[in-house]
Amino acid sequence: MEFIMENAPVELGWWITVVEIPVIVGLFWMLWNQKVSLDESHKALTDFKLEVAKDYVSISYLKDVENRITGHLLRIEDKLNEGDRQ
Repeated sequence: MEFIMENAPVELGWWITVVEIPVIVGLFWMLWNQKVSLDESHKALTDFKLEVAKDYVSISYLKDVENRITGHLLRIEDKLNEGDRQ
């Protein structure tokens, strides 16, 4: 007895079991991993922004400190020059 499956129709149950379910599970797994990765990246970015905000110094504050230091150094220089003249 010879069994030939020429033009045999594929059963719907077999197709769903063998092809559709693994494809859907694979897609779900890929999407889930992307979500987890995105959540981790978002947390890392949020932590980095918080760290930058803690360590951030404004330009106006730096200019103020520079002007105060320059003023003190100029006064020290003037006092040293007065000492040399005496």
